[in-house]
Amino acid sequence: MDAAAWSGQDAAVADGSAVRLIQFKYSQSARPIMPAELAEILLALEKSSRSVQGKAVVCWQLVTNRPPSPITRRGSPFSPS
Repeated sequence: MDAAAWSGQDAAVADGSAVRLIQFKYSQSARPIMPAELAEILLALEKSSRSVQGKAVVCWQLVTNRPPSPITRRGSPFSPS
């Protein structure tokens, strides 16, 4: 996988049939992730996903010590089932 395909990501792992795009978001104060910041993260992941060549499955991973803010949690994958 060409590094240009995942520019904007902190890491990427490719195994031939799948690509995992990874972003790390850590904060010493562990401040909450606000909706606008989550939107920026998702847009960057989407842009990188479009650049992946072939028919590889693209997975996204966010690694963080930060909780989502209450408004970010509403209607997002962070919502408990």
